[in-house]
Amino acid sequence: MSFIYRLSKIAFGKKYLFYTNSGISFILSGVADIIDQSYEKYSGKRKEWSPRRTFSMCIAGLCSGVVCHHWYIYLDKRLQGTNIKTVMLKIVLDEAICSPVYLTVFFTTLGFMEGHTIQHSLQELRNKMWKIYRFEWVLWPPAQFINFYFLPTQVRVLYVYMISLIHITYTAHVTHDGD
Repeated sequence: MSFIYRLSKIAFGKKYLFYTNSGISFILSGVADIIDQSYEKYSGKRKEWSPRRTFSMCIAGLCSGVVCHHWYIYLDKRLQGTNIKTVMLKIVLDEAICSPVYLTVFFTTLGFMEGHTIQHSLQELRNKMWKIYRFEWVLWPPAQFINFYFLPTQVRVLYVYMISLIHITYTAHVTHDGD
């Protein structure tokens, strides 16, 4: 067995899956913010990279990644199987339940990290959620179909966060638009 294969078996095994998913969420949220800040710098909206903003995005991603980790485990225990009806139900539940929770955790954590009050963070959520939520309804149903139909539970957060590079970059852009 190769080293990478053995490492992936350990990282995506039950014992360390929470830590793997949390780390993936942390890192990819930072990468998405760096992509957005690079775009802002290229377009003249930003003069320099803000490491503090990237760190705040990492922490917000970490916290919302914890939500995703537990959500996918719960969803797979409650709705087993990969038939079309089950997959479609998972997609609807994911968008109707998890997505608003994910966005609330993301916005409140980001607000806390940036020194805002909970009231300010919730107002930001109200102001920007619909724009992000509409984008989610375009991006996530096809991506989640692949996720729920083809992939095992232990790689769901990895897959979701790979797709999330698009989503989080967009969210970072919407969240920090006007900063």
